[in-house]
Amino acid sequence: MGKESALSGSQEAEEAEKIAYEQRAKRLETVFKESREISLDEFYIIKDTQGEDVPGVYILHNTSNEKYYVGQSSHILRRVTQHFLGHGNGDVYADYRLGNEFRVRLVKLVGSGYESLDTLERDMIAKYDALETGYNKIAGNGMEY
Repeated sequence: MGKESALSGSQEAEEAEKIAYEQRAKRLETVFKESREISLDEFYIIKDTQGEDVPGVYILHNTSNEKYYVGQSSHILRRVTQHFLGHGNGDVYADYRLGNEFRVRLVKLVGSGYESLDTLERDMIAKYDALETGYNKIAGNGMEY
């Protein structure tokens, strides 16, 4: 009986993990339908014309070397700008100063299907493999700038 319980518990855990994965995949699909990658020029136009800064996650894509940086902020427009002024990830800034081309994806928390910036950021870091092959040094931190 003990072996059966452990087996069913293991099966339950696998099923719960499968459901969580499917829910995460569905949320990410929504995120990509609601956002798009834009050039830095487009980003600055949005920043200059949008009145209100919002909480969300941003993805900085270095198209010169195909590396990504994923971050979160309660003010994503201001935070993205800081990265390109030398007040963010030092490696991103160094590559930008070397002339590497960057694109930006902004994901507002509201309407993303996520309840927290932390979870949204962690899922995006995983999606872009930004920890292993990108600029991220940790798998998400929960800090808001």
